[in-house]
Amino acid sequence: MYRSKSPIAKWIRNWATATYPKTKYWEGVHAFRIKAIFVLLSLVYAGVLAAYLIFAESKVAALLLMAFFVFIGMKPLRGLAVSIGLATFQKGIGFLGFLNFPVFAVCFSITMLLWIYREAIHLKRFRRTRLDIWVLLFFSITVISTLIHMQAPTFADKETLYPILQLVSLSMVIGIFMFARELLDTRREISYIILSIMLAGILVSLLGFIDANFSLNLFNNDYIKPFKEILGYKLGVDRIMSTFDNPNLLGMYLLYILPLCFYLAYDENEWPKKWMMAIVSAFLLYILWLTQDFSSWIALSYGIGLILTINIYRFVRKWYVIAAIMMFVSLGTFLFLSDTTRWEGRFHILWPTAIKIFGENPWLGVGMGNYYAHYKQLSAFDWNFAFHAHNLYLQVLAERGIFAFIFFGGILATFLISKLKHLVLKAKSNYLVTSLLLAVIATLVSGLMQYSFSWIGLEMHFWLYLLITIGVIEKHIRLDI
Repeated sequence: MYRSKSPIAKWIRNWATATYPKTKYWEGVHAFRIKAIFVLLSLVYAGVLAAYLIFAESKVAALLLMAFFVFIGMKPLRGLAVSIGLATFQKGIGFLGFLNFPVFAVCFSITMLLWIYREAIHLKRFRRTRLDIWVLLFFSITVISTLIHMQAPTFADKETLYPILQLVSLSMVIGIFMFARELLDTRREISYIILSIMLAGILVSLLGFIDANFSLNLFNNDYIKPFKEILGYKLGVDRIMSTFDNPNLLGMYLLYILPLCFYLAYDENEWPKKWMMAIVSAFLLYILWLTQDFSSWIALSYGIGLILTINIYRFVRKWYVIAAIMMFVSLGTFLFLSDTTRWEGRFHILWPTAIKIFGENPWLGVGMGNYYAHYKQLSAFDWNFAFHAHNLYLQVLAERGIFAFIFFGGILATFLISKLKHLVLKAKSNYLVTSLLLAVIATLVSGLMQYSFSWIGLEMHFWLYLLITIGVIEKHIRLDI
């Protein structure tokens, strides 16, 4: 790899340097407003803990679990790592049953409450990134839209509870963004979180592989059988799901884990560790194949092709890179066109209906959690898996409206432009950041075929990867990893 000396390349580097961001902070009245947001979030987290205690079958067991999570949350990074790991258990395991979301929410809520009142409200300034304004606008419009369209919740009609659950999930996503932005600072902290994420991904894959091959019935799949019967699936369909309730979700999750394994397999200096990570990468690719989630394979293929394209000037032997780009793009295209019948439900039912929902509610959408109720009113085919549009961008338009869609586009554009400038200025690639960028790009490509934020555990990874990457770019993270 080398730095080009051509006049055009020199001009691009000068342009990027002139606009390169310096570390900035929110201070004064802005810091006070951020503290006010933390206080509001803490009320939601306290409500989560209260609800958990109220609905817990055993109050003693609930209190013991909360005490354990207090011990975990005393170290914020440890609490964050455990919360992210628990968030991958969408169906629960063993005695936890389907109470996975409260368990994850309890751990995260306790961690956030401890950090907010022990540290956050005493800070005089908070880190500032280029994403902050766009993120604030996107989340604010999302909350406003959901509150406007919210109906009086009743347990008799579970659909009225969906917006509340979505708002709780959003509060945790906002918490992740603000929490991680302050805590992730050094190589040690980043490595701790990345290792935790990767180990959780390997564990989820192993559990799914063991459960599928040895019929241990670790996970409760009974609640999805009626949906499978209506759709005509064979109940014994050989698609691995592991801790998720849908094989496509497992596929989308692996898009966050595989790039980290690729990074360690490529960047590790010790050959035993390099070969070990190569074997782990191959195993995860095998698990991805067992999901039969073609959208994730397509996204991964195009993602690798795009990563090679934007880094092509760093390679001396460009013809090899061009050949690799053509190979991955061809693979993604082949997978997309090999069986077009798998996309017919999207083309003819889900996407046109999502566009109709947006057309009737263009400004603020129908609010989070209300998509399925509107879908049933507009579509003659009551598809029980049509809880979302199977498209990230159409889902944002339908639920949150055109303004939220513009602000989400602003987040992505700001992130990608900042990354491109960083690539111009850095003579040597940062392979960890490149792997995180691959995960983000693959997720965005997958979003053309799936709703990438359909589970909070997936969305948490997305915002976390964005923050780590932008932190390196804007030098909030001090060490070059």
